[in-house]
Amino acid sequence: TGDQDMADCRTLSPNSTATGAMTSPYTPTTGAMTSPGATGAFASRDKQSRSECGGRHERSNATTLNGSMTYPTLPQPYRAQPTATSQWTRDLSKTQIADRLERDAQEDAVNCGMKTLDELKSRLAERCGSLYAAWQQTLDIHGKGKLALPEFGERLRALGYLGDVKELLASLGCPVGGFVRFKDLDPQADELLCDFRGKMKAKHRNMLNAWLEGFDPTGMGAIDEPTFTKICKRTGFEGDASHVFRLLLGRGGGDILTLRSFDFRAYKAFERDDYAMITEEHEKRDMLSMSFDDRQQSAFTVRWTQARSLASRAEQARIEQEDRDADMSSSGAEAVKTLLVRKYGSIVAAWNLGLDVHRIGKLSFETFTQALRQQVGYGSGRGADFKK
Repeated sequence: TGDQDMADCRTLSPNSTATGAMTSPYTPTTGAMTSPGATGAFASRDKQSRSECGGRHERSNATTLNGSMTYPTLPQPYRAQPTATSQWTRDLSKTQIADRLERDAQEDAVNCGMKTLDELKSRLAERCGSLYAAWQQTLDIHGKGKLALPEFGERLRALGYLGDVKELLASLGCPVGGFVRFKDLDPQADELLCDFRGKMKAKHRNMLNAWLEGFDPTGMGAIDEPTFTKICKRTGFEGDASHVFRLLLGRGGGDILTLRSFDFRAYKAFERDDYAMITEEHEKRDMLSMSFDDRQQSAFTVRWTQARSLASRAEQARIEQEDRDADMSSSGAEAVKTLLVRKYGSIVAAWNLGLDVHRIGKLSFETFTQALRQQVGYGSGRGADFKK
């Protein structure tokens, strides 16, 4: 280029005046290279410079103004013209982008999905009957009481929410990386339900016992609104019991409240025969202030094993009592004689046909008792009754 040629010429032909100022190697009129007083080796180098660079700089039409160098104007860089294929690709891309934007605008215009928090609440209440029922049936389906933000976003998309999830979480006041709870959706309903559960737990220890002992002592499995309201007042709950009933019931349950709608965690504990709700309620305790034995007894495995043992013993006792109540066998000497005569016709026939079947003429105590149980159905297991 012209700049590189000029730099080469400056290096090869350093022309200067008496004061040390550089002068131009070109003449203003002809543009020919000049050498002001070059002698000896300097003159030979100046000639070589003129021979190597003179012709190129003459073609560059360099001029001087007042003794200063004016560099030649460089040509503009070459820009390749697009080919027919590349131009067609660009036009097609622009057309496709415009069509997509138009389709998105049309879909947004006709789409009636939920996009704001108010629309979400109204749609959930309309679909499930109440926000709490919607929370249990569509959002917190596992009954954990809280949802992580990614899981909450997935539930919303499954419900058809089309708005910005981040803006929705900001409107709910949920911190980044935190959890979403029912109180974020409806603080007033959550406060009412917390008051209701507090009263039930204070009297019955947990929600499962509250259902079994207070609301459904007969084991019907369901309860209506008047009965629910009356039991709430008897328990000491001063809130709106009818509103609590409607919150718990939701839509689709008719007018009957079941244990699943009453408390989902209590329902899961009932399915496991966990009447103390050890698997569902985890109480936080200060381990540093507890002794070693207390820490051992508070461990989940120990508590669960003890609860299962108590439940197993209670179930066994209940089964034995039912068997005793259903036993219609005889229990007494006179009753045995009556059954023997009724079955064999007489005591002699009963002895020969039912008791002493081998005609030995005598029976040991063990053989006699075994024959009475098998042939007559004598139900008493006490040795004194056999002796009688």
